[in-house]
Amino acid sequence: MISFFQFFTKKLRLSNPWRYKVPLLISFIYFMLCVSNVNGKVAALSFFAAITTTIGFMGFGYLTNDLADRKKDMLAGKSNSVSKSSSLEIALLTLLFISLAVGPWFYLPVDETSILLIIEELSLFIIYAFPPFRLKEKGFFGVIVDGLYAHLVPGFLASWTFFLVGSKSYDQFAVFALVLCAWQLFSGIRNIVSHQLKDLDTDRASGTRTFVTIHGKEKVNRWLVGLFIPLEVISLIPFLFFIQQEITFLVIAVCVFILVAWQRWKTNTNAETKAKHFTNEFLDRFYIHWFPYVLLAFLAFGQSNLWWLPSLHIILFHPAS
Repeated sequence: MISFFQFFTKKLRLSNPWRYKVPLLISFIYFMLCVSNVNGKVAALSFFAAITTTIGFMGFGYLTNDLADRKKDMLAGKSNSVSKSSSLEIALLTLLFISLAVGPWFYLPVDETSILLIIEELSLFIIYAFPPFRLKEKGFFGVIVDGLYAHLVPGFLASWTFFLVGSKSYDQFAVFALVLCAWQLFSGIRNIVSHQLKDLDTDRASGTRTFVTIHGKEKVNRWLVGLFIPLEVISLIPFLFFIQQEITFLVIAVCVFILVAWQRWKTNTNAETKAKHFTNEFLDRFYIHWFPYVLLAFLAFGQSNLWWLPSLHIILFHPAS
């Protein structure tokens, strides 16, 4: 019987999404703690509740995707974490992940907006993966939906939740949410397009009609370089300018990062394409390795009752490279 830990090992691969997606999501929580005066105990309990619900949403998302792709993955010879699972095992995993996703909200502050976002996130997982909607195979519409459930919705939900934890004391939240959502949508689009380019051969072998299989590798690569990556960078700039209002040394950290990334860009040429090389060094590395630690430094020095967060972040999320 497939266990919770086997599923995470085989599909979530804790060295991949856990350490390459969650750190940025958790950074939005760090920022909301930076700009709010939250009791240390409340912050700690809320943080661990947030980690728990994140595991639940991630697990449910990967589970639904694997369930919907079992037959096609078999045709393509692609690994699928639930290919040999029974109906009972799948039902138990579904119940477990739903419980982990929803359970923490009995502690976390919740309102109508929170409830709508939770329902939206779970619904998007289902309609993206399963017929009759199967939005995964609806071209660019599927790309948009992936950007929503993988980036925009969880980013906004995390931020909104800790805005509520801080008793709505951050009066610039509306502007923060606007620049955050724009950036996360474009970042999500770039990520899923890059992922589909990587999976092009297996998607063709299984007959999966993704945005990339429909339009072709060369055309999509041109759009990636000429449109999707520029939109992500352009939307990131206002977000950083806005954050700079609260964290004054951010500009120094960004300048240092650009210098370091530029050196890596010139010397490391292992990426399969120039676009991938750029996003690896200048975008993903900043999101994963730098931005969370800038916020944690500000948080640790500004609020002594949260001194433990940087150490915990290193233990839970720090990538090996």
